[in-house]
Amino acid sequence: HGLFRQYFINQQGGTFGQFESYAKSMTEFINEYGLEYIKYIPYLRSDKINSTELFEILIKHLSVLEGNNDNLKNNFYKIICYYDFIKYFKKQ
Repeated sequence: HGLFRQYFINQQGGTFGQFESYAKSMTEFINEYGLEYIKYIPYLRSDKINSTELFEILIKHLSVLEGNNDNLKNNFYKIICYYDFIKYFKKQ
């Protein structure tokens, strides 16, 4: 989780401490901040990240990939890769 997390931090150009201290679930995070903040899921506390919940978020918002917001689509694809990583590499 740490190496992949560091990759996301480097891609975004910094650290995001306000998200590391977020104490609610990923679903609550997206509901509170909006889908545009999906790119910050890797910065949440590691005990708040699980592949099952992330899969549900991705399925629920899959229509993003058919939309016109290229930035959101790009971030969505990255989170799909992150999902694969935590599902199949990081044993839960």
